[in-house]
Amino acid sequence: MPCSISRGLRIYCRVLSILILAVANACVLPVTCAEQESEAIPTGALARLVTGSADDARCWAPVSISGDGSRIAVGAEDRSVIVFEWPSGTRLGSFGGNSERAHDVSLSEDGGVLASGGPDGVLNVWDTTSGRTLFSKAVSDGLVAVAVSPTADWVAAAGGTGGKIYVWSKTSGDVSTTLPGSSDLVFDLAFSRKSGCLASCSDDACIRVWDIQSGSPLEVFRIPRGPREDRYPTSVCFSGDGRMLLSGDSTGRLRLYDLSAGSLAWMTRSGSGEVSGCGFVTGSYAFASLTPFGRFDLFAPWSKEPLSTRGASSAGVNTTLEVADSGRILVTGGRGYTAIVWDASEVAELAKNRLSTVVPTDSDLAAAWGCLGDFDGRRAWSALLALLVRPEFSLPLLQDQLLQSPAGDLETVLRQVRALDDDNPEERDRATAELLAGDVDPFLDDALKRTSSPEAIARLTEVIHTRRDGLRVSCSSDLQRSRAIQILEMLDSEAARKVLGRVVAKSRYPRACRDAREALDRMKRR
Repeated sequence: MPCSISRGLRIYCRVLSILILAVANACVLPVTCAEQESEAIPTGALARLVTGSADDARCWAPVSISGDGSRIAVGAEDRSVIVFEWPSGTRLGSFGGNSERAHDVSLSEDGGVLASGGPDGVLNVWDTTSGRTLFSKAVSDGLVAVAVSPTADWVAAAGGTGGKIYVWSKTSGDVSTTLPGSSDLVFDLAFSRKSGCLASCSDDACIRVWDIQSGSPLEVFRIPRGPREDRYPTSVCFSGDGRMLLSGDSTGRLRLYDLSAGSLAWMTRSGSGEVSGCGFVTGSYAFASLTPFGRFDLFAPWSKEPLSTRGASSAGVNTTLEVADSGRILVTGGRGYTAIVWDASEVAELAKNRLSTVVPTDSDLAAAWGCLGDFDGRRAWSALLALLVRPEFSLPLLQDQLLQSPAGDLETVLRQVRALDDDNPEERDRATAELLAGDVDPFLDDALKRTSSPEAIARLTEVIHTRRDGLRVSCSSDLQRSRAIQILEMLDSEAARKVLGRVVAKSRYPRACRDAREALDRMKRR
């Protein structure tokens, strides 16, 4: 079938599903304790949270868990969204306002802000502590995806047709940005917990990472497909450190992207069906992939085969999967307005056991540090795994490299900074490229203080911002340090924490110091 025809069918089916939901709103049934307890909790699960008629397989429960794991939101049969406190499982409140059942829900990092959207095209945003409605906005299409930024400054929503993404300021309730997400459908949205970037995946086979402030895409990853292939991304999420992006597609494939280098790092297949949800489990150690066949798979990034497979729904209808920041608690939503809370704490041990079967050669280890600076994500990921397997080799190496003195010098940097104000635009471009790619970050602040030219100050300030805060890393040595800190966080041992502490105290590289400090904070929370 030609791609244009299949795309038209997908749009028709998605709009039809929204209309079916609207018709289903006419039959609202009361919830009873017997219905809540009618189905046993699956093996490995901690709890079932039921918000409607548990035997109604026609409808599903969208779910969200706050980053800190303290609150879980579940779409309910009565068109409200119910928020539960965790781990007590007690109901914090019921939040109504939509004329139809929610299609997607999202909680902020601390669970204090909740957003929901559905076929009626209305986005509702609440303060879950006070129960107050912060704002309610009507969008022209039915809403398929909503997301709340970790700090709750922004709320994003995407409609079922037209491909637009709307971003509201939580404080004012005004639309601050409208992003051209796709020409057709946007399936999923996710905010980065670190950078505040927004990721979207859409029917044009593209995954985009957006800068909310400018409204421009920072990265565009296109899924390869042949002229007659109907493959497109269906779900997307960021790792806790903001370095990696995980996406599932319509043919059951999982892809891991390295945002520091802007390239694909790893790929596997999770099954033959569409991946309707994905997430990072236990930091960056493992990934979860939800399929519509009543199960979700847990993968380690060094294995193509699942570590474990769980039965999330006996009826084989799963729609959403969410993971708390710690990666220890995972929530799936499925048929009959039922959410299941899972304990994923043993996954790290399973992943480490699988990792012990990987045996890097001496040549792999010898080349590993150099490959950590490679902009080819797959090659760098292989080097990262080789060092992860052999901590007795990697810990001393990473400490030595992370605490090394910079190769550049202040006089060379000052000469390059002066060229930023050169009359020749080619000379200015050359100096900018050298300052972005060279091992000179420790000297940039001093150079800025010694510069008097307004033009050079402006350009150098932009260089500093790009090197220290940019999504993509421009310098190979900065990339090595960034991935070295990622390895130490994944090792999550006392020895790794000590190395990170020394980096915070002694490194002359501002980005490395900040990354190490943030890694330690995440490790403490886990």
